[in-house]
Amino acid sequence: MPTYTVDRVKFFNGMEGQGWNARLLRDGRPVCEAIDDASGGPVMFHWLDAKAPAVDVTVKNYMGELHTYRGTPEEALLAAHCLAMPDSPVPGLTDGTTVSMSMDIFVDELVSRVDLEKRVKALVKRSLCCLRPDGQVVTWSLKKYPEEQLRNHVRTKHPDFKILNDMPLEEQIKHLSK
Repeated sequence: MPTYTVDRVKFFNGMEGQGWNARLLRDGRPVCEAIDDASGGPVMFHWLDAKAPAVDVTVKNYMGELHTYRGTPEEALLAAHCLAMPDSPVPGLTDGTTVSMSMDIFVDELVSRVDLEKRVKALVKRSLCCLRPDGQVVTWSLKKYPEEQLRNHVRTKHPDFKILNDMPLEEQIKHLSK
């Protein structure tokens, strides 16, 4: 199964919120430029293999029905990757409504993940972040206090706090993105 990532992510203000553009990579190799121009429309894909012979691309529409059209080989690979993914709950709905993974949603989630990782890394770089036993996160600015002084304070005054800065990125994201 291929691994998809994004790089060269740039955010901008669009007509209907925050837009972005990014480069999509399959197994570390660039395959397309993707743009969400924040106009309410779908993500636009500019495939780098656009001059390759067209192949069948099968996707699910918003009602979960299969639809086939002619596209690029890389587009077909991404579409197949998304088709193989399970349906997921619609954020904000509690009635069990699910949505099929689409190329738009998939790439948007990759871009959102890059943004989240960047924000978490910036926070733990400028703050000492601690997890209280009740699950709440407390932060202290490293601009105001030396880091070692803060760490000693936490160890002595709050021995039940866990220092998020010492945890792997995945754990930091889990606790800081609530």
